Order: sequence, then C-alpha cells, then structure tokens
Amino acid sequence: MIRSNHTGIAMLLSALLISNISIAASCYERSPNLISQGDQYYDLDVVPLTPKERKAIIAIAKKMVGHWRGKGTLFQCIGPDDNPVVENRTLSLTANMAIDASGALQITTEKYIKEDNMRFTDNLVLFSNLAEQSASIIPDGFEVIEKFRSKTNEKYRPLTEIIHSVTYGQSNLTYRLSRYINGYLAIEERWELIRN
Repeated sequence: MIRSNHTGIAMLLSALLISNISIAASCYERSPNLISQGDQYYDLDVVPLTPKERKAIIAIAKKMVGHWRGKGTLFQCIGPDDNPVVENRTLSLTANMAIDASGALQITTEKYIKEDNMRFTDNLVLFSNLAEQSASIIPDGFEVIEKFRSKTNEKYRPLTEIIHSVTYGQSNLTYRLSRYINGYLAIEERWELIRN
C-alpha cells in the first residue's frame, strides 16, 4: 500500500514536470516584440549591449558552465496559416556549456527524439555576433534575441527572429527557444535540465 502511494506520487510529479515542459504557444501566434513594436519590428536595428550589461550577462552565463541533462519538447507549426499541422516531439538531452575566449556561451547538446528514434548533436552559440543579437537580464537569467533576414533567394527574404530565454538555479536550468518567421511563431523548443 505504501509502495503504491509513493508510485502514484512519483507518477503525478512526473506528469506535472512533463506538462510544464510541454506547454507550448499556439501556432503562428505573434511575437511579443511584434506586438510591442508594431511596424518597427521589421527593422533590423539592434541596440548594442553596454560594456556593463555585457559583463553582467557573461557573469550569469559563467555560472551555467558545466554538464547538464534533462528532458524537453519540440513544437513545430507546418502548413498554411489557416490550417496548420502541429508536430510535437519529446527530447532527452545532455548539454555541455562553456564560455569561449570571446565571452560567447557555447552550448553543445546530444539530443534524442523519442518519436523518431533519432539521435543527433546540436551546437548553439550566444553572444557571438552582437550585430545580430541583443540581450537583456531577466529574473534569474537572461534573454537573447537574434533577428536576421534569411537568404533564401533574391526576391523573398523572410525575417527570422529567435528568442532564447535562459533561467538558472543552483542545480537546474530552463531554456526556451522561440523561432518566429515574419513575426509569427513557427518553432518552439523547451528544456528542463539539472546538473549532471
């Protein structure tokens, strides 16, 4: 009887953790920056970090250096705006975080997608190109925004905005990547990690 109660509690906590990770935004919802900036959103101007702001963000990032492991979700919108198909994937991952000589945060991940039985390596670099990235400090972490026009062809160059939000505790870390195309959500990836 006691064992089944503990099992039930463990299953409930597991379900709550997974549900928190898998809460995703709606397909093609507007970027919060598009909502707040209006037409100015489509300008590529980036407000550079002051030396003091950069130093503060790198100090936060340095606390994240090390090995992490955990779970995540990948949410992707496919198809026309009026009838999108939503693809949800479950991730297991390990992440190694390091600061390079330029102060950029290097995140190397090994990911496994359960639904596709696929394993792959992914690399992410934050604070490497300040011409295309802006950053700000948020409670317990930071947010980095990249904006650029995709070089698909000469006539049509959609605006891509990627928002990286990272919050950090002493032994846990939450990461969310939201990718917007022309101001509308196309992909969202979330991780919940603990120190390895």
